[in-house]
Amino acid sequence: MFTALDFPTSRRHTPLVESTERNPAVLSADAVAPKSVLARGLSIIDCVGKADEPLRLHEIADGTQLARPTVFRLVKELAAWGALERNQNSTYQLGHRLFELGAHVPAARALRDVAMPYMEDLHTVTGGIIHLAVLDGTDVLYLERLAGHDPAPSPSRVGGRNPAHCTGVGKAILAFSDDVAVMRSVLRGLKPKTGRTIVIPQLLVAELNHIRRVGVAIDREEIQVGLACAAAPVLDRSGGAVAAVSITDRTSSLRVDAVAPAIRTCARGISRAYQTQLSPL
Repeated sequence: MFTALDFPTSRRHTPLVESTERNPAVLSADAVAPKSVLARGLSIIDCVGKADEPLRLHEIADGTQLARPTVFRLVKELAAWGALERNQNSTYQLGHRLFELGAHVPAARALRDVAMPYMEDLHTVTGGIIHLAVLDGTDVLYLERLAGHDPAPSPSRVGGRNPAHCTGVGKAILAFSDDVAVMRSVLRGLKPKTGRTIVIPQLLVAELNHIRRVGVAIDREEIQVGLACAAAPVLDRSGGAVAAVSITDRTSSLRVDAVAPAIRTCARGISRAYQTQLSPL
């Protein structure tokens, strides 16, 4: 796997570090305004999709670094196609057309279908918020979310993202991924979400090695104060993580040590089903 000494002195990782230093855009691709019409349209969709609330035209222009006349024209076209929707207060949000297309993404749909019976069983037994997530760059992308019996405020939604390094599902996936995936998170910067977020690379590596040994990742208020989480990886035939499943609840309610066997069992069941139905030989 990896050790704390791999950051950043390991020869294995040197090419990645050097290429990033020569080209800062590797770490901040959004800092440069896109050039082609297609790229500009996609950057607008990305900007609106990542926002916590609907955006006005000038906010989209600021977020994409595109000229306002360009934003006005492309937003109008995207809304006509159904990628964006205009609200009565002249703000924009993602349109139903994208939701419809997203539901047909083969890999995500197949993984969700395989996982759902096991997630529903875990939900019935524990009553917590159950997540299924995959790694996308340095973020986790939530494919499914089952609400808890006692609604707890959680910074997650289907189709939403969070930084991998400070989430249970993210750490579970990183622990069973290659070193390059871990390096991407380190190079992006381990920004704190709370006072408990791991922000030192060596500590993150030590945590991932521990997770790899025990098979469960624990998040104690690393993403949001008042929330705790236990997560386990969904593995392919080679032992690499393709996703992770987790249970989240209020810190005062969730006994992570008590639910760890249940989350491990759930993840193993999904892994077996995934390997049988979806994982290539």
